[in-house]
Amino acid sequence: MDVFLGGRVVPGRYPESPRSQVWRNANGRFETAAEWLAPELSRSGMVTGAVATDVDLDGWIDLVVTMDWGRVHWWRNREGKGFSDESHAMGLDEMGSGWWRLIEAADINSDGRTDFLLGNVGLNTVYRATETAPAVLYAGDVGARSRDTLIEAMTLEGQEFPRVSRGRMSAVISEVGRKYRKFDDYAEATLPELWEETTLRKADRHEVTELCSGVLLSGADGRWRFRALPTEAQFGPIAPWRSPTMIAMGTWIYW
Repeated sequence: MDVFLGGRVVPGRYPESPRSQVWRNANGRFETAAEWLAPELSRSGMVTGAVATDVDLDGWIDLVVTMDWGRVHWWRNREGKGFSDESHAMGLDEMGSGWWRLIEAADINSDGRTDFLLGNVGLNTVYRATETAPAVLYAGDVGARSRDTLIEAMTLEGQEFPRVSRGRMSAVISEVGRKYRKFDDYAEATLPELWEETTLRKADRHEVTELCSGVLLSGADGRWRFRALPTEAQFGPIAPWRSPTMIAMGTWIYW
């Protein structure tokens, strides 16, 4: 049995990508193997869940991994020589990015291939997100008091507006309070108007385009397609219970 450990978060540096690890069992002693077995996987994002299963039925156990502020990825096992991101071949690039929280494997449509249940945040929140109007997060240096500023934004009619109030924004970036003294003026200001686009480009941009929980079903063409669960399943997040210790340690998957 080898071990995949998915890194959830870098303490104090959210949403920076943590380091994930693959440990190879060499006759009872574990050796770090991510550097040569899965170098891209080791820095792929904030891992929230993973399943180890033979996706393409070639006899080798693959990894399907979910991300926070990211997409679902299929890491194909190349006959024990390493993992490669084959998400496009599986059809996963057609899915939206989300706040994915859970993944479970089962043959849901009884076609002999593995399907997946995917837990997301659901639709019972103040957030709305689509491919054309994503929920957005900027992280980094945007001229604030702290170099590690997080700014949430929403997309309306193709433009990004800050989600936080004028008071909260001014507490971090004092220039905003001086420039926009009226709440109405602040409410109508887009992010590029609050800061120059060159300033925003210094920060890392993350977006979410899918909030629904759903199932990923295999098709006859060898690709998987996402189907949202019924409305009743969107009333709250679908996520595993985790103790504070488990959150600190990350997501463990064995195979």
